[in-house]
Formats: sequence, structure tokens, C-alpha cells
Amino acid sequence: MRYFILLSLFLQLVFFATGQNSFEYILHDTTDQLGGAMVEDNYGNIFISVINNQYSKLIKLNSLGALVDSITILNSENGICELFHLLKIDENKFMAFGKYNTETSFNLWVVTFDYDLNIVQDIKIPVPDDIFTLYQYAIINFNGNIVVLSTYGKFGDYSRIILHEISPGGSLIRKRDFKGSAIASDIVQLPSSEYRIIVWGYMEKIGVDMYSVDTNFVLLDNYAVPWDLDFHNTIKFVNDTNLLITGKKFFLEGDYDERDLGIVKTDFNNNLLNYGHYGKPDTIDYPAVHSNLDFISEDNIYYYGITNLDLFNPYFSQIPSWFILNKLD
Repeated sequence: MRYFILLSLFLQLVFFATGQNSFEYILHDTTDQLGGAMVEDNYGNIFISVINNQYSKLIKLNSLGALVDSITILNSENGICELFHLLKIDENKFMAFGKYNTETSFNLWVVTFDYDLNIVQDIKIPVPDDIFTLYQYAIINFNGNIVVLSTYGKFGDYSRIILHEISPGGSLIRKRDFKGSAIASDIVQLPSSEYRIIVWGYMEKIGVDMYSVDTNFVLLDNYAVPWDLDFHNTIKFVNDTNLLITGKKFFLEGDYDERDLGIVKTDFNNNLLNYGHYGKPDTIDYPAVHSNLDFISEDNIYYYGITNLDLFNPYFSQIPSWFILNKLD
């Protein structure tokens, strides 16, 4: 029996703003499962995406952790369909993003649900190759359209970045396929309307870098992520003039290669204003891979990760590891 476990520590990252109860929920299945993103409606219900190799599933839990409803979507042609990233659109709907592959095509998959888990809209947009749903992000831009940052390619071979702008009604407005070999890490839109995207790999240069992209998806500039932060990044506004950026932080502690949860505060010109790192001595501490930072205010910032990670055998490790949630100001 395989288990997908939602721990109270993990869920508190979403729940602090609404005073939710802490709980643990276990989803049983006979196959491996991967938990994705979460959104919350106005009544405290939580919607969670779950994927494996056979289906895409969304579950709805109430504020006490009881299962209210679920929906399972199958791909009858070859079984490859995943919905991972979730985005609240308005008070009545949310969108789920992923991939839906057929025998002859690869597709960006965007499904709109109401909060009763009815499908409102289902669109599929062809892409050049297989989408890596773990490295896919979406925001609502200042025009009310959806901008989706995706990674596609073949694991172990190559990966590339692609941007799509989609209207709320599902019409494709524009797209841009970027050259190079890189993996997407996050996206935000600045008050000037330009987008900042963080990628790991090579686009204009090698490394973990932040790129400025205009509203037509034209590259404007690129910057190194400050303080040499490595991959597993999240970028968010902390106020009207500053950004918070997270990522892995490597440094030598004597003869030991220390790995911690790193965070920096910058202005919109990428000037470093403050920084910090968090973790236990002599352990490997990693930020969560997908969206590891959120906050209620500048004095209530929450940063999520894993401590004592077994890098050499992360899936079947005999070493205990723990979820960690740091509260920062």
C-alpha cells in the first residue's frame, strides 16, 4: 500500500491566514503518488492536486481535514495526464495546470474548476515536448490574463523554458519558446509590468539567474540571483518596492559542505538588501522544490523545507528526515 501524507506542519503554511485547524490526512493508493499545489476557497476548504503515472486527481478537504469530494481524470489514449500547479482565479473558480499527452502530441493542459470540482473549461495547447509539471508556475497578470511558465523536454537529455499567456476564456494570446537548456523556478510581475522569471541552467548564461521579460515576452536583461543562491527558488513581493527570493545556499563550514535554506531581500534593481540562511549544523537542509515561501505580512514570513535529506537515496532512505517550517520577520 502506498501513502500520500499531508502533515499539519505542511498545511499550516497555507492555513495561518485563516486560523485553520492542524490535521493529518493520508490518501491511500496502490501506486506511487506525488502531492502538488493547494488552494483555499472562502469557506476554508482546501483543494490539493495529486498525480501518479495513471491519473490526475484533485481532492477537497474541509478545515478539519475530512475528505469532502474528489475528482479523478484519466487519459484513455495513453494514460499520461497530470495536473499539478493550482491558481485561484476568482471567488468561484480556480485553474489547474499540467500536461496531457497523446500518442501524437504533447500538450499544456489547463483545466478550470468551480469549488464543487465541476470542470468549467478544459483546454489543451500543443507544446514541442513533454512538460515537467514539477517545474511549472502560473500567475494572473495586470490585464487579468494567465501567464504560465513551463519547463519541457526529456529527462536526462534536455529541458527548455516556454511562456504562454492565456485569456480567462482559454484563448492563447501569445507564447515564447526560449533557447538554451534550463529549468523554470518561478515567475512574478513587477509594477512596471515586466516579468521576472528565475531559471536554472543555460539561457543567456549558465547558472541560477533571473531574467526580465516584457509583456510581449521579449528578453530585456538578466541578473545573477544575489548571494549565490542555488536552485529551488521562490520569488514574491514583500512590499511595494522589495522582493524576497529563496534558494539552496551552499557554503563551507570548516571542512564540511553545508547546505541550508537561503533567502535574500532585494529591490527591483536586484540590489541585495538583506540575507539569511536556516538549517541544522552538519545536516543537509533543502528548500521545498515547488513554491516554498509565503507570508501574511512583513513580520509573518513562512519558509518551508526538509532537514537531514539523504541526497544519495532520497526516495528509499533509511535516514530519518523532517519537514521544517521557519517563521521569519
